Amino acid sequence: MTGKSNDLLTETVLQMHESITALSRDVGKISGQLATFITQMETHDLRTTDIEVRTRKVENRQHWYAGATAAIGVLASKYIPALFNHS
Repeated sequence: MTGKSNDLLTETVLQMHESITALSRDVGKISGQLATFITQMETHDLRTTDIEVRTRKVENRQHWYAGATAAIGVLASKYIPALFNHS
């Protein structure tokens, strides 16, 4: 190999090294961003689960109140007219 060929080879190897270093740095950034994203999604999932649990409790209470109100309505429709009927 000639001196010019060695210089070209050295320059090519240096460029490859710089490219590999840049890729390595970019992969590290992406890994960090991905870890942050995963953490945020886990937090979001926990919050969503908490909201679902609270919503379910409210809905269950609402169904219980609706049932109790219906039962009171049935009893009222049977006994209240008798209170006003003095025959």
